[in-house]
Amino acid sequence: MALSDYDYPLPEGLIARVPLDRRDASRLLVLDRGTGARLHRRFAEWPGFLRAGDLLVLNDARVIPARLLGRKQGSGGRAELLLVRPDAETATEAALQGPAGAVPWVCLGQASKGLRPGVVVELDGGAEATILESRGEGELRVRFSSPASIAVLLERAGALPLPPYLEREPEEADRVRYQTVYARAAGSVAAPTAGLHLTE
Repeated sequence: MALSDYDYPLPEGLIARVPLDRRDASRLLVLDRGTGARLHRRFAEWPGFLRAGDLLVLNDARVIPARLLGRKQGSGGRAELLLVRPDAETATEAALQGPAGAVPWVCLGQASKGLRPGVVVELDGGAEATILESRGEGELRVRFSSPASIAVLLERAGALPLPPYLEREPEEADRVRYQTVYARAAGSVAAPTAGLHLTE
């Protein structure tokens, strides 16, 4: 099988920039594995395709507003950090609730003229982020400084990290629509999109 077997035309007009009002109103492509037939349906019909004994796995990760904007101390150049995970043997939820400087974080970062070790980024909301290490390809090791926890910092100053192909800034409604209805465990930096169509 060649990679080109997965190429297909995707007209710009078919890329949804905002979610539908009803989660289960999305289109659903069903492949009949026995016949190879493709059926075009709506997601509301999906439960009818399940059979006794089927296994359904739900990713209960809750998306956090992990995108932080700020300016480099001294030069004032714009900078952006995206929290990925704590860089320590600790659960993400514990690292989010603990003191901001307790553990370093792995982040993806970008800025005018790059982000090198020693650079301090003054974040919106009054916190600071010190670049400890650059690991290449935009990956950084960062320590935050704030009187609040990382969770509080993100709620005050963070933005939801929308997929870049949406080509828009997040809106307040996205904090609900880019979560699954069963999201529980805080710490995801990308929505588990396969579950966004499920309703209560």
